[in-house]
Amino acid sequence: MKKSVLLLSLLFIGQQLFSQKNQLLPAPPIEYGPATFCGFIDHFDLTESKDASIKLIVTDPFTYFKDYHIPIDSKGVFSIQIPVFGIMHAFINSDLYTGYALLLPNKETKLQIFPHGNEEVRIELTDHLGLMASDLQQMDDVITEILNDDQKIEKGSMVVESISDFLRYSDRYLEISLKQAKERPDISASAKEMTKLCLTTYLLSILHLDYRENMNVDQVESQYFSFLDQYDIGNPRILYSNFLQPFYQKILKDHTLDIPSISTMHIDDWLAQVKSKLQLLSLSESAFLRDMLVASAFVQQLYDLVPLSIDQEADIRNYFTNQAYTDFLIESDRYTKELIESNLLARKTIPMPTPDVSEEQLLQSIIDNHPGKAVLIDFWATWCAPCLSAMDQTAGLKEELNGKEVVFVYITNPSSPLKVWHEKISHIGGYHYYLTQEQWEYIMDQQEFSA
Repeated sequence: MKKSVLLLSLLFIGQQLFSQKNQLLPAPPIEYGPATFCGFIDHFDLTESKDASIKLIVTDPFTYFKDYHIPIDSKGVFSIQIPVFGIMHAFINSDLYTGYALLLPNKETKLQIFPHGNEEVRIELTDHLGLMASDLQQMDDVITEILNDDQKIEKGSMVVESISDFLRYSDRYLEISLKQAKERPDISASAKEMTKLCLTTYLLSILHLDYRENMNVDQVESQYFSFLDQYDIGNPRILYSNFLQPFYQKILKDHTLDIPSISTMHIDDWLAQVKSKLQLLSLSESAFLRDMLVASAFVQQLYDLVPLSIDQEADIRNYFTNQAYTDFLIESDRYTKELIESNLLARKTIPMPTPDVSEEQLLQSIIDNHPGKAVLIDFWATWCAPCLSAMDQTAGLKEELNGKEVVFVYITNPSSPLKVWHEKISHIGGYHYYLTQEQWEYIMDQQEFSA
């Protein structure tokens, strides 16, 4: 009886999340094309500006972060075209404004900045979703507040001693988080809808799908993953979330599911194995979910700097009925080949996924990600002035070693605010890992570091 009540509760949550009457945002585009990000700064003085550029750090459903530096001309005008799949979340950073924007394929997002001396800067953000700059900033603030609410579930109210207990706890945590978002009076209805989608994919990733870390178990029964059906993950509206990349990768790299690499298989054969391991109704019914998993698997291969083979490219062109996936993967392959051939890796900032291994194996696994290379590891934090000073001092060495068998790896922890981390790593280059506090503390103890 309790199980039936639980499933009904989950179904209710999923239906509430995607029900038609709550859908205030337009259906997201499943397209790939150039998004234009442009605008101007009123009364801009190029001679007085410390940094005559707008910095943009963007995420899409498949990759981690990409950064762009957009020059501002003498009239205060800036513009750039960025290839976008679906919806891309962008973090904006400049001397005058720090905030967020959304980019859509073949659409324009315009940012206008009006400084008023020592008074607060006025911002006008125009996109095709009707969201204002304040909507996106408030959405980020609300998500942060909800995730930092340690009193969400009263201590002792739920005993977590088994995987089924853990699943109930995770469901309850997510349910309360969505309720908190729904009841917030300080964000618009559209921003509230996007907040709920972001919270869902993020919490599914760090709670339900991270059972190994949370419960210290290597595997669960395959039926465990049936909870995913209750959250309607085959609905394209999930593209509004900016946490899709870790969500898909958690599924593809799960130890219990043991999904094979797509690098040695035809897409149809690979999907057949995925379906047999991940027995979800949504996987059978949703072409969108199948396409997103296939594309994510290929992106992971490319992220490991393994270009597509001729057979894989032909398979991709034959499989996808939506040209957007094909165009995105072919362009990503071109970029990967260019990156390898141009020897830019020493100067390129590459955020890396934390290896899905035990704490004892973590540091060695990070090193093993770079076979045949000398690995220089820097443990740092965004607030650590000596750390940043040391990076400046080694900039010349990094340039001198560019193209040689040396990689620079940077490791930080949650004491570095994620937003600030995104901003700073774009200027550092190298490979970057963002560990949990527990992982960081284990390595500090393991290496006998005092700070």
